[in-house]
Amino acid sequence: MAQQVGVNFDPDTLELLKKVLVEVEQSIPLEARTSAVRVHLACGILKAARNGERNPRRLRSASLLGLHDLNLPVHAPSWVE
Repeated sequence: MAQQVGVNFDPDTLELLKKVLVEVEQSIPLEARTSAVRVHLACGILKAARNGERNPRRLRSASLLGLHDLNLPVHAPSWVE
């Protein structure tokens, strides 16, 4: 069962997080865009945001951490730090 996290994000932050998720998902090859990958990306973004991160570049980078462990044919986009 998923652990509940007592974090609330304001509407502007939610929009930012959604935008980052869409952008990072689009950077991944279509054949690799599975539900598991989307969950991984979203969890990375949420974890970073829960720790106070709001910089879109760092949120995108956080979402990609560990993605190589899923053994996908993914190459880091140019904007990854």
